[in-house]
Amino acid sequence: MIRKVSIALATCLIGVSSVGAQEWARDMFTSFRHEFGTLARNAKTVYAFEIENKYATDVHIASVRTSYGCTSPTITQQTLKTHEKGAILAKFNTHTHSGKHRATLTMVFDKPKFAEVQLVVTGYVRSDVEIEPQSVSFGDVDHGSGAEHKVRVRYTGGGSWQLEEIQSSSESLHCTVIDGRRRQGALEYEIAVRLLKTAAPGYLNEQLVLIPRGQPAAPIPVRVEGNVVSLITANPCSIFFGVVKSGEQVTRRLMVRAKEPFRVTSIHSDQEGFLFDVPEKAAKLHLIPIAFVGGDDTRKVSTKIEVETDMAGGTTVQCEAFAAVIASEPGVEAQAQR
Repeated sequence: MIRKVSIALATCLIGVSSVGAQEWARDMFTSFRHEFGTLARNAKTVYAFEIENKYATDVHIASVRTSYGCTSPTITQQTLKTHEKGAILAKFNTHTHSGKHRATLTMVFDKPKFAEVQLVVTGYVRSDVEIEPQSVSFGDVDHGSGAEHKVRVRYTGGGSWQLEEIQSSSESLHCTVIDGRRRQGALEYEIAVRLLKTAAPGYLNEQLVLIPRGQPAAPIPVRVEGNVVSLITANPCSIFFGVVKSGEQVTRRLMVRAKEPFRVTSIHSDQEGFLFDVPEKAAKLHLIPIAFVGGDDTRKVSTKIEVETDMAGGTTVQCEAFAAVIASEPGVEAQAQR
C-alpha cells in the first residue's frame, strides 16, 4: 500500500509527460483573462496572472510577448521550483493609449518541455479623465505611524460630470475630497488619502473607486500601494525546500531583522521534519538555518514557521514553508552501504 501511494504522488508531481502538450502549462494558472474596465488616463494599472509550479521538476519561462502595445508584460521569476509561485504582470499603458483596447500575451515555456499559454487583457482608457500622479503610493510606512498621500483628478470633457463619491473596500484607508473647482476649462479635484495608524503590517495593494455623477458615469479605479513595515520582519516570507527524498536533509536560511537588538526565544512548526538552530545572542539581524528532513511517508508539506522573540509583548513573525517528500530511488541505500 505504501509503495502504491508513493508512486501515485510521484506521478502527480512529475507526470508532465502524461499531460497534454499545452495543458500541463495551463494547469499552473488560476486565470487567463482580465478586464480592467474603465480607466483614467495616466493611471497605474497592473494585473498579476499568478502561476504555481505543481511539478517535481523546475519550470522555466523562456519569454512572453504581447500582440499590441497597449499592454507591457513582465515575468516576475523565470525559473520556478516545486511549489514556487510567480506571476506575469500585465501593465495597461494608460499614458500612451486611449479608447478601448485588447491584447493577447503569449507565454513560452521551454522546460520541462515546450508549451505556450495565452492570456488576454482588455480595457477602456478615457481621454477626458486624468489622474496625477499615477497612483497613491505610500512607500514604506512604520507600523502604527500612518501616512497621507494626495492625488489630483482632472476632467476635461463636457456635460454634467462630477465626482460624487469615493469607495474603498479597505478599513485602513480614509479619503477626503479637498477641492473641486474649474481651472482653465477643466474640473479639478484634489483627493487626500490617509493610511490609518491601525493598518496591519504587510504589503498594501488596494483600489479606490471614483464614482462620478452625470454623463459619462462609469466608475474609475485608482491604485493604492504601500508597505506597512512591522517592528520585526522575516525574509523570505516563503521558503521552498523543493523535492526532498526520504532521509535527505535540505537547509535554507531565514533572515529575521528589527531596528533594535532582540533575542529569538523559540522557533516552531506544526509539521514534523523541521530542525531549527535558535541563535543565543541578541542582535538586530539573525540569519537562522532551517533544515527539513524527508521522512518515510511520501507527502506534500505546507506549514507556517513561527519565530518568537523577546520584543515588546513577545512579538512573533511567521513565514511559510513548502516541500514535497518522495521515496528514495530503489537500491540507493544498499549501494551506499556497499
